[in-house]
Amino acid sequence: MIKKSKYLFVAISLFLLSCQPNPWKGKKFYVLNCKLNGYVATLEEVHLNFISSEYIEMKATLKSGLGDISTYKTDPSLGKLVKTYKYSSSNSDGVEMIDIPGLHLNFRTVALANGDRKASNGEIFYTKSIVEILNTDEAKERIVKASSDPSLANMYLRMLEPEKTGKVKIKEEQPEGFEGE
Repeated sequence: MIKKSKYLFVAISLFLLSCQPNPWKGKKFYVLNCKLNGYVATLEEVHLNFISSEYIEMKATLKSGLGDISTYKTDPSLGKLVKTYKYSSSNSDGVEMIDIPGLHLNFRTVALANGDRKASNGEIFYTKSIVEILNTDEAKERIVKASSDPSLANMYLRMLEPEKTGKVKIKEEQPEGFEGE
């Protein structure tokens, strides 16, 4: 009888441990990245969907560079490429640790008053996509926060404004004193 109750206790304990709520499961966040690679700057946003207590899906929602901007609303193929990664998390005194080995990410996050989360590496996990708030002051604030160098923020802000003609405008200048034939 003691042996059965011992196994029952172990089974109940394991069940209760497996039922602990994962703070990330079911959550969806958006992360904005301002990248500068040599002379090429890009602005990207990814959607992180924590589909279970072990797996996360990641897909692009915005890509912009050199006057060309595409979002999941204007380019449906952008959001179709979904990558899945395994992750683990733990919670200690309101600070949540998350580890995504496939992306080589391991950081702490804290909840902000509006539901967004701020990571120890400076990234902010937003609950709303920048695509939903384009051309607002809130979108501009996000880009300034995401820019690694404040002096580059204006360049990234201009990337949200697509070139309507599709052509690069080059102003031709003539040297002073030049007279045509």
